[in-house]
Amino acid sequence: MRILLLALFSLMTARAAEPIKVACVGDSITQGSGAQKGKSYPAQLQGLLGEGYQVGNFGVSGRTLLKKGDFPYWKEKKYQDALAMEPAIVVIMLGTNDTKPQNWKFEAEFDADYRELVKSFQALKSKPKVFVCRPVPVPGKGN
Repeated sequence: MRILLLALFSLMTARAAEPIKVACVGDSITQGSGAQKGKSYPAQLQGLLGEGYQVGNFGVSGRTLLKKGDFPYWKEKKYQDALAMEPAIVVIMLGTNDTKPQNWKFEAEFDADYRELVKSFQALKSKPKVFVCRPVPVPGKGN
């Protein structure tokens, strides 16, 4: 994934006076739960991209993409903070917590909710490029 993201971001290497803003949106995987300090994927991405970029970590543990999920990302301050950043690039990695039985009963709404989330970023004045990561597979029945 790092190689793919680095390749995609390198397409935007036109040096600006200010760093290129990258918003990483997601759940505990983005937040870095369980990772050593400074080893979340957004922190590693910042290290790979260097000074020309400002990577923001807007991950919130346990959150769902589904608006009707038990803990929707939509209701979080971090979501509002990600929008307010006016990023040039958005990386969204949500969906893992949606596979829990109490959330997946709303499976039919997943696609529409995801499209709406992407559009909420595309509507910003900064007109960011939005990259969607596939949810991490959950073995067995999930939690």
